[in-house]
Amino acid sequence: MRVLLATFGTRGDVQPMLALARGLRQAGHTVTFCMPPDHVAWVEGDGFRVVPCGLPYSELLVELTQGLGRAFAALANQIPAQFAALDALVDEADVVIAASLEYATSTLCEQKRKPRRYVSYSPCALWSSANPIPPLAMFTPPRFINALTWMLAGFAARFSVLRPVEKERRLRGLPPIANIWTHTGSGGVLLSFADNLAPTPSTPVPIAQVGPWLFDDDRPLAADVDAFLQAGPPPVYVGFGSMLDQSPAHTRALVATAAKAAQVRVLFAGPRADVPVDERDDSFFVAGGPLPHRALFPRCAAIVHHGGAGTTTVATLAGVPQLLVPHEVDQFFHGRRVEALGLGPRAIFRKKLTAQNLEPALRSLVSGAFNATCREHAGRVRTDGVAAAVALIEGAAQQTLRSPSPKQLAASA
Repeated sequence: MRVLLATFGTRGDVQPMLALARGLRQAGHTVTFCMPPDHVAWVEGDGFRVVPCGLPYSELLVELTQGLGRAFAALANQIPAQFAALDALVDEADVVIAASLEYATSTLCEQKRKPRRYVSYSPCALWSSANPIPPLAMFTPPRFINALTWMLAGFAARFSVLRPVEKERRLRGLPPIANIWTHTGSGGVLLSFADNLAPTPSTPVPIAQVGPWLFDDDRPLAADVDAFLQAGPPPVYVGFGSMLDQSPAHTRALVATAAKAAQVRVLFAGPRADVPVDERDDSFFVAGGPLPHRALFPRCAAIVHHGGAGTTTVATLAGVPQLLVPHEVDQFFHGRRVEALGLGPRAIFRKKLTAQNLEPALRSLVSGAFNATCREHAGRVRTDGVAAAVALIEGAAQQTLRSPSPKQLAASA
């Protein structure tokens, strides 16, 4: 088959799609990506065709964090570019897989009668009365309030983000969108999330919870990182992924202060160009850019991170405690799940993070209180998510989305 993967988001949104692309390629299929230009060189380096589209996501992310009005306007401005880039690509494809902030393929696939699946990396991003909309996931309202938040969000989207989509639909002779959530999930949803961390929510859209798409990052650990790991007891990893930070030096300083007070070693993933020489010692090491988490996390005593779905899953798979410092959207939900399952202490929202509240959390992480539960859950993380997804994509012509049989899984392994 010719499979089109359309995803618009951070590295954490692209990386699981790259894992899926590798699985599809291994099964004999041809994969084309459409994504923001930030990640083109990385994905092309893995041997895939990539069509860049729209603004670099790092630039768009700035707008998305400046309030709801600017976020809606920024997204709406990207939609015409998505239609322009994806129109011909959908013509070429046998099946389309969309993820994150992608708004064109549901309309294009409806017009061209192409099978499509939407990917969700977290259960809280799916329309359900079980949870409020992701930006409110730090709260646990009653179910009727949860349902109301989704209704209001859909109403707001109709008069903002959906306007350029509706314009394209009129030009193509298609009816107006009845419901944004069923429109986004048209064709069915592949839920790439560990079912031992959260169950599949009940929604009007068919969902297959296939498990996480684990990315095999074969980069070795940098020599200086490996040397730091070997120079003492396992450190606590602290890193916040692609999240924006207005003052990286301040963040690094508060983490260093808390680590010193808690008497733990820390491996800090953050900018290192401005790190003073006296901060580079045997107890606090600044590692710089992205690190291969699956190789690194099992060698750490605990993980402190922003709470992205992928990082939460890999930390769970490593069998070590984790503390989430949510910055936005689904990260709040993941923080609540980690606490509820006993995988770590209560999350600390990024806006409230201080050296004073981080210190006791670090002590709690290395106390041993969470170790047994973490080891138990590590053994329950599903690792065949890519094979399960490939089996479903190969059967995408079927009208009903359902979980793959053991025979399908074996054939796609």
